[in-house]
Amino acid sequence: MPKSPQCVSVPDLKAKLSSRGFDISTRMLQRDLQSLYEQGCFGLEKDTRSKPYGWSINAQWRGGNAKVMSSEVAEHYLLLEQLLPQSIPSDVKRSVHVKAEQALKRFNGHLPDWLAKTFFKNEC
Repeated sequence: MPKSPQCVSVPDLKAKLSSRGFDISTRMLQRDLQSLYEQGCFGLEKDTRSKPYGWSINAQWRGGNAKVMSSEVAEHYLLLEQLLPQSIPSDVKRSVHVKAEQALKRFNGHLPDWLAKTFFKNEC
């Protein structure tokens, strides 16, 4: 997978995999890439400006051996950050904020619908 701004299409990626002995259907590859993208895995990016979509790894991504945060844990950190009382010490707030930022990356920068509706429904 190339680093952004370069990208690869599913047909091209399928051909590369096939040449290396990995036979996978186009649809399965599309579903797997979409699933990884939605989970925020591996810094995967999708360029939707034209079809077939282009896929790449964010040039800033430094995943390496980092553990992938589960969706459930990510949602809990985002919720916890919203619910922290003002009286919490600032070092605890900072620690939770760092984890919440990691959690937000898990969702590609978008709050889960249920959380956005719960806490931001009254904003104008």
